[in-house]
Amino acid sequence: MKSCEAIIFTAHFTFALIQCVGSSELKLIFTQVLYRHGERTPLSTYPNDPYKEDAWPNGFKQLTVEGCRQQYELGNFLRRKYSKLLSKSYKSHEFFLFNFKFPPFEIYVRSTNTSRTLASAACNLAGLYRNFQPEPNPIHTVPEEEDFVLLRTGLPCPGYDLAFKKDSRKVFSKIDKANEDFFKFVSKMSGIRDASTKNIGRLVGALEREIRNNFIMPDWIFAVWWDPTMGKYRTVYEMLYDINSVRQLTKFNSKKKARYQSGFLIGTLMKNMKRKVDNFKKESKKMNMYSTHDGTVMSLMYALGIGNDINPPVGSCIMFDLYKNSHTDRFYVEIQFRNDTKERPISLILPK
Repeated sequence: MKSCEAIIFTAHFTFALIQCVGSSELKLIFTQVLYRHGERTPLSTYPNDPYKEDAWPNGFKQLTVEGCRQQYELGNFLRRKYSKLLSKSYKSHEFFLFNFKFPPFEIYVRSTNTSRTLASAACNLAGLYRNFQPEPNPIHTVPEEEDFVLLRTGLPCPGYDLAFKKDSRKVFSKIDKANEDFFKFVSKMSGIRDASTKNIGRLVGALEREIRNNFIMPDWIFAVWWDPTMGKYRTVYEMLYDINSVRQLTKFNSKKKARYQSGFLIGTLMKNMKRKVDNFKKESKKMNMYSTHDGTVMSLMYALGIGNDINPPVGSCIMFDLYKNSHTDRFYVEIQFRNDTKERPISLILPK
């Protein structure tokens, strides 16, 4: 429990420092970019799914070609946005080793230890730096059980477990009761025993990606059903998708729950900015990049009070830009969120 309390303290410290900026006198000196990986294959399947793992060229849990394209495009966007901050070509100790040049790294890249996030980081860097090569490998990661910064939104924490149990019991039971016959139908057709709000995540994840990749779907997926929440008839898939969105949001949609989950990450972001502020004339690092998951992005946004009740889409990106006033020693942070490639990033203001 002590570790959870320490996380909460770190989060409060963060909120006190971040401000919104918008002045021509400010110079961008450092940024931290955190994004969700690109489009992936399903994490798994459901019992009656006609498509098993061999239906996907690279198997489950992998970045797709479209996912790599999304990240490459995001890298192109970051290149345009930070063109005055970053070098045009990738620099590393290894890259210049045989020229006897040892320029410091200007970018640090960290990924969770999954194939889809590691591949997303490589595709992103290819879009960010025109001469980027995957070797030598500049993407850092740690084993899943040791990752307290990015992946571990599921760290054992009694405080979070109690908060989530309280919220989910109330929300899930209401949905399950209103859709009792619907879930019986889903159980029968999918093969999932006692289907409910709590256990449809893998089912919806598989259906979503099969539909997106133009797989021929079983008829029951698009059967029409009465939705008591919306007060109209909808397809089974539409209802499942919305119910699953509520399930996912319930994990993080309060500051209390989200701070338990993202406190380590917020502390890391703050330490990075403080290091730059304390040594801005000597510290050469210009960008920290984090390749993560939807839960990472969502818990971070809710912990900061800027959640939008939407599951972050693949390739969505949150940016923390650190500025210095050219005439003083004051520093400011602007937070921006890029929801997808069709929209410009929006500036986010933290609640007081």
